[in-house]
Amino acid sequence: LLFLKYMADMLAGGDSDLENTNFVELFGKERYNFLFPNRFSDPDPVIPEEQVWDFEPMEVEKPYQTDFPWSDIAVTFEKPDPLNGSNNWAVAGSKTATGNPILAGDPHLALNLPSIWYLMHLHTPEMNVMGAGLPGSPNIIIGFTPQVAWSVTNATRDVRDWYKIAFRDESKKEYLFDGNWLKTQLRLEEIKIKGEESFVDSVYYTHHGPIVYDDAFMGAKDGRAGYALRWIAHEPSKEVLTFYHLNRAKGYEDYEKALSYYVSPAQNFAFASNQGDIALWIQGKFPLKWEEQGEFLLDGSTSAHDWKGYIPQPQNPHILNPERGFISSANQQPHDLNYPYWGYDHTYEAWRNRRINSRLREMENITIGQMMSLQSDNYNLKAAETLPILLEMLDRSALNEEQNTLLRELMTWDYFNEVGAKGASIWEIWWDKIRSLTNAKYRSETKALRAPGELRLQQLIQYYPNDELFDLEETSEKENARQVVQKAFAMTSDSLANWKAQNDGAEYFWADFKNTTIQHLLPPLTPFHVKGVQIGGNRSIVNATSGRHGASWRMVVELGPEPTAFGIYPGGQSGNPGSLYYSNFISTWAQGQYLELHAHDQKTAREQEVKQIITIRP
Repeated sequence: LLFLKYMADMLAGGDSDLENTNFVELFGKERYNFLFPNRFSDPDPVIPEEQVWDFEPMEVEKPYQTDFPWSDIAVTFEKPDPLNGSNNWAVAGSKTATGNPILAGDPHLALNLPSIWYLMHLHTPEMNVMGAGLPGSPNIIIGFTPQVAWSVTNATRDVRDWYKIAFRDESKKEYLFDGNWLKTQLRLEEIKIKGEESFVDSVYYTHHGPIVYDDAFMGAKDGRAGYALRWIAHEPSKEVLTFYHLNRAKGYEDYEKALSYYVSPAQNFAFASNQGDIALWIQGKFPLKWEEQGEFLLDGSTSAHDWKGYIPQPQNPHILNPERGFISSANQQPHDLNYPYWGYDHTYEAWRNRRINSRLREMENITIGQMMSLQSDNYNLKAAETLPILLEMLDRSALNEEQNTLLRELMTWDYFNEVGAKGASIWEIWWDKIRSLTNAKYRSETKALRAPGELRLQQLIQYYPNDELFDLEETSEKENARQVVQKAFAMTSDSLANWKAQNDGAEYFWADFKNTTIQHLLPPLTPFHVKGVQIGGNRSIVNATSGRHGASWRMVVELGPEPTAFGIYPGGQSGNPGSLYYSNFISTWAQGQYLELHAHDQKTAREQEVKQIITIRP
């Protein structure tokens, strides 16, 4: 239970209500809408744009008065790592070489040892299921049975809202709501500390939820005190039943029933069966909201800002056997604007999903090997779309010899973040420097803020090069995008020179520069880390392996009369650093290889399971 709620926080705790509110207060709503559009053109959403929503939606009336409370908070509410994400897809038999559906999935999480996943085969007279489990979970979380396979990605839905509470006095026994004083509930929570007296935390609850920060504990000095958290993960739920039923599923109806129990964290459940079905549900319990509700801090003293109910589960976005012959999700926008319910998020993926969908549209007679290759695809669509714009803006007459060397590397780079690609290292630093220079425009010592996302930044450079975003704060002159691009390139040259000096003059090959590290769960135990893993990719690439994040489990399953399945993760089956099986899968994983997974339906299955490491290529 605790593990599941931790996962809910890690995958759905990235709200920006505070930063959005502060931004509007300081710079105005018009500027906010310009820098943070709710939707982009050509998002290639999870549910194809041709989907017809054949249901009568519930009505949500926006209140006449929607003023949001201003804040004086200098430190944001705690958030999970924004790199958490995943890929999954399934192709119909009409697009495969064998005529059988194929499903693939790879969740992107922190790369740790022991691994977050554990390879398991559960075999009883009533069920036969194999795949990736979580320590302590009684079920397989991502896996396959003899008839079906499934995988999940984060749906990135806004299910956490913050309410400003007006207490009657410092005792916090009552709070204002619709002109009345309601009583709070006090819970004393004991936190045991080894070798010391226990710490007793006093947590006050409103009908919105708990006051997370208060003036006696966290939030005393940074203004975060006095906000109640309304979070779907605080509500009763039975997610364990989802996986209980998936582990016994034999077809689409079983999959659909299993998802009806699922509440949080919202996930895109990809599915395939040996009956020829492929499907995807964006599943979770989603609040029914009026437009902009939850995008900003909410007023806890009025029922006008309360949630208005929930979207009926059958009306959650989903699709079965689409005409295009595949389903996929990679943390992008869930649907187009024709879906009748409002929702927002400014962190949707913008490149991985389009690369995956582009490849799946092109491919025919698909094999398992091609699906494996796609999971390890290192094509950098973000660079392919953005780098030509930057190169056109660069004043090459102002470059020195070292900068010209970098330019030549970039001009010959093929946009693949392969292990030995020096151009990938240059690009990643250059883009990070541009982001750093422009992000500085919206930093404040007194209010938590946020900067525009990467896709919006790319658009501003291309179409609005004279926007005030590019006017650097540290100078008295007015800069534009060209000057920022030029300055960032000079900073890139200096950064690479420093890196080489610190690494004994080594060349900045991408894998060495990125230094993917799979570290022990306790970071101080550095001897148990595996550093410098030779693997390509990066965030926003299908192979989303960065320095500390990546594909924590890869699985490909073909659903024939009997499943043909493969999987791999960057770890081992033992949590003991002294064991041969502590990290023995890492090199296999890094090379894009897989273990063959045998879920034989017989008593000798244990003897016949994972035996060999294989490489399959198209």
